[in-house]
Amino acid sequence: MKANQSVGYKLDTEQGRITFHIKGQGPLVLDMGKVHVDNVTRAAYVGMAQVRIVDAAAIGRADKDGNLLSESTRNQMKYDRMVALVLHYETGSAEWSPRHRAEKVDNHAFTIRALAELRGITKEEANGLIDQWATLLNKSRAVVLESFAGRADIGELVRGYREGVTAGIDTDALLSGLSE
Repeated sequence: MKANQSVGYKLDTEQGRITFHIKGQGPLVLDMGKVHVDNVTRAAYVGMAQVRIVDAAAIGRADKDGNLLSESTRNQMKYDRMVALVLHYETGSAEWSPRHRAEKVDNHAFTIRALAELRGITKEEANGLIDQWATLLNKSRAVVLESFAGRADIGELVRGYREGVTAGIDTDALLSGLSE
């Protein structure tokens, strides 16, 4: 527990217990084996929604250089982080944190750039098209992006961006706008 906290906890998944520590009080232990399965299930849903997925969307108002981010940029970054976690958990993996999250976000940014280049539109317009197609197809934005990334023409450009060999592509500038 940090010095400025009055309540903390420790998870013991092997023993099925959560021990709560309250400043000035003795420990309080919750034995998860004694909790009704309906409440455990509800806690899992609430935990995933409020704690894990929503907390992943926490984005500061400024980038690492202190430049203020626009609301739309922040919202896109929040969405991308949340999508990465949802996609990770829907794989059925037992891992708590997704591996290669940054690589997936990079691929989505590259896919949007490739779509914009092929259509002769801005990245913002390409983002709008992705949103429209997601709505029309009743699919998530990430699913639509993954679908486009699988196209030969877009895939070729994405590989070029990744390798930094496509003429006129400044990969450092391209990556500078991505969240860390």
